[in-house]
Parts: sequence; C-alpha cells; structure tokens
Amino acid sequence: MASHQNKVYSYYVIFNIVFYWLMLILLPVLLVFSYAIDLHLLYKENDIILVSIALVVLVTMIGTIYMLIKRGKLKKIVKTHYQKEFVFLSFMNVLSILGFVVLYDYLGGNRNYIANILVIISAFLFVLLMYTGKRYFKIDYISR
Repeated sequence: MASHQNKVYSYYVIFNIVFYWLMLILLPVLLVFSYAIDLHLLYKENDIILVSIALVVLVTMIGTIYMLIKRGKLKKIVKTHYQKEFVFLSFMNVLSILGFVVLYDYLGGNRNYIANILVIISAFLFVLLMYTGKRYFKIDYISR
C-alpha cells in the first residue's frame, strides 16, 4: 500500500481521469445551463436531453482522438501534485449535482424527493473525489 502513496502519475493519466469524469458529468452540467436559460419552456425536456447526449458523445469522441494524438507529449509531463485539475473537477461536480436534480425534474420525478437525491449524489461524489484526490491528484487533506 505504501507503493501507491509515493507513485507520481504523468499528466496523461490525470488528463484521462479529468476528461472522462467530465464527460460522465457533462450531461447534467449542460442541463443546468438549459434550465437556467429556460429552454424547457421552448422545447420538450426529452429533446433537450437527447441533444445534450449527442453533444456529449461528440465531445467525447473528439477528446479521445485528441488524447490519442497528444499521448506521447502528455506522458512526458510529470508534476508532484495536480491541485488545479482537482479544483476544476470539484467545481464541475458541484454543477453536476445541480444537473442531476434538473435531470430528475425533466424526467418527471416527484419534487418532494429532490433533497434526498441531493444528499445521496453529494455523498457519493464527495467520497469519489476524496479517494481520487488522495490517490491520483496527490492532495493531502490533513496538511493543507
């Protein structure tokens, strides 16, 4: 277990983690913006979700191709910690929590249970962020 604590990851590994994590939460983030500009008043909720999914798939394909092209260069970059990337990922997770609530609302869920969904998703994302932050991003929560 001590070998994982001292291991330093290349920027390519961190970029993969951040990119694919962001692609998983991009749908809820897009739904936050669609809800903020009241697209649900102009279009059906299902259409907004389908367009968002298509956009996420397109961005994922373009990003994957970019990572494959830049793989050699990104593997050569090594830092001792990746605080900026972790803060960015944390900020995007906050938006995604709101987005999951918007997704629940768009899919016709009962609004009385929104608080329960917020607690469950927040706890899950918090634990996942803390684990990856300590293991991959080298964020020491106690000393900082």
